[in-house]
Amino acid sequence: MPNIRENIRAFRTKKGLKQSELGELLGKAPSVIANWEAGTNRPDVGSIEKLCSIFEVDANTLLGWSKQERPVTLYKGKPVGEMTAMALAAVENLNEEEAVKAMEFIQFLKSQRSKETEGRQID
Repeated sequence: MPNIRENIRAFRTKKGLKQSELGELLGKAPSVIANWEAGTNRPDVGSIEKLCSIFEVDANTLLGWSKQERPVTLYKGKPVGEMTAMALAAVENLNEEEAVKAMEFIQFLKSQRSKETEGRQID
């Protein structure tokens, strides 16, 4: 199973990036990237998070803890779950009036959940 140093190199080349270009995206010197790929040093948690975003993989894949790539859907730079990604994709195709109605319905559902929770606490 590949490890993080092998994965950084593989994902970087898959994206068509040079070490210097990846370093620029991360705010790191090219020598830092070279050291990661050589296994001399390892990226910190913040760099791992950025690498996952750039390579479009989850941390388990980058670290070599899983056998296959699993794309991570990002919304505003943050990973989101599958249901959230589906909801965002559905809303993306709505006109403004439909989007307002969708938001009103979501607020209605949330209010119903709150009422159910309050009812359980009283009993």
